[in-house]
Amino acid sequence: MGGCVFTADFAGLIAGGAWLITGRALDLGGLGEVDGVGYLGVGGTAVFWLLTFGLGEETGWRGFLLHHLDQLRPSRNNALVVGLIWAGWHLPFFFYQENFMALGVLGVIGWVLGLLAGSVLLAWIYQGTGGSILAVMVWHALFNLGTAAPMSGELLAPVLSMVVMVTAVIIRNTKQEQANYVT
Repeated sequence: MGGCVFTADFAGLIAGGAWLITGRALDLGGLGEVDGVGYLGVGGTAVFWLLTFGLGEETGWRGFLLHHLDQLRPSRNNALVVGLIWAGWHLPFFFYQENFMALGVLGVIGWVLGLLAGSVLLAWIYQGTGGSILAVMVWHALFNLGTAAPMSGELLAPVLSMVVMVTAVIIRNTKQEQANYVT
């Protein structure tokens, strides 16, 4: 329950911050659009992300790779190992997706740092839920819902990515005993 209240409060802060920075309300209607697919509505897009990147990536990255790394050698660095491999997995995007090709050197560095941070956060969720693939699938789908829509690049995607980075730093700086996770 506390997580739901925090999420609602946080969503309000993001919307309010967007209004303060840009002087206009954050239009969430555009979240229902997927590049190359079209408009599916917010619910349809959430299901799309859940069944593609959520299911497709999280069963492999957290459900298989992180799980086996933790079995072989429990370490707080396993999430970073997964994140580096995950970044390599996305390498082909830089050759055909316009938004990836337009990042430039600094953008690529920021993207890799964001992906590593996402890997830390997802490992924390996965381990904190006793290895729930569904939990990380839902988080990944909701993150993509907020960051992958064509309208999100201006403000929403960078803000959400920064939140993930700050959260990952907090997780990494929490003592292992307090965090109840190995990554």
